[in-house]
Amino acid sequence: MTPRILCIMGSGETAPTMVSVHAELLQRMGPPPVRAVMLDTPFGFQENADDIVARAQEFFSHNVGTPIQIASYRSKQAPAREYEQMLALVSDAQYVFAGPGSPTYALQQWSNTGLPELLRSKLRDGGCVTFASAAAVGIGRFALPVYEVYKVGLAPHWNEGIDLLSVTGLAACVVPHYNNAEGGTHDTRYCYMGERRLRMLEAMLPDGIDILGVDEHTACIFDLIAGTVSVRGRGGVTWRTREGSRRFEAGEELPVV
Repeated sequence: MTPRILCIMGSGETAPTMVSVHAELLQRMGPPPVRAVMLDTPFGFQENADDIVARAQEFFSHNVGTPIQIASYRSKQAPAREYEQMLALVSDAQYVFAGPGSPTYALQQWSNTGLPELLRSKLRDGGCVTFASAAAVGIGRFALPVYEVYKVGLAPHWNEGIDLLSVTGLAACVVPHYNNAEGGTHDTRYCYMGERRLRMLEAMLPDGIDILGVDEHTACIFDLIAGTVSVRGRGGVTWRTREGSRRFEAGEELPVV
């Protein structure tokens, strides 16, 4: 039986800290060569998109030990053949990865396409989906518009996510970079939102929707066949509700309830 795995990385997806996680997940997909693809949509608008692709391919080939192909779909303005090729590559892949960029941009390009349902079917039928950092923001019920709030100054609000997390049976929003400390003199935890803004965002969520926080350089791995979730890396994972938070440290494994 092909494993069914959803892996959420808080950051560091192409750093040394996550090499062993990628390698282990790829190994679980079966004997080599494992068909692995990377979605370039989240950073498709960036002028250095080609450089990001090259660095990611170098990382997977030389550090992880598995080449990764690019399932390219950088914009809805792309030719129809590029869209169809992206879907075909994702459909055939055993391992699908997406990471840096802008959550809002990625969701705008993926909306009203066949990709979200294709990813859900992979999690139901067999395969591994590993979304990290910016891409991870979009896989919950709602998604943080990180740059729009933190950099542009828009009022805290939520966008619609693609809700891959629902395949696990959980109803939540994903907040990577949960323990971020880049602000120094100001609070940048919770994907740069800080406590004050996160409390505002929590109050906007419908009843029954919680927050799954994943620390930087940390992986939250859902084994959908075993019904377990495990934590790997430097930090921990937090399940946050309006009543409080429960934290799970690296090395822990527990049932998904």
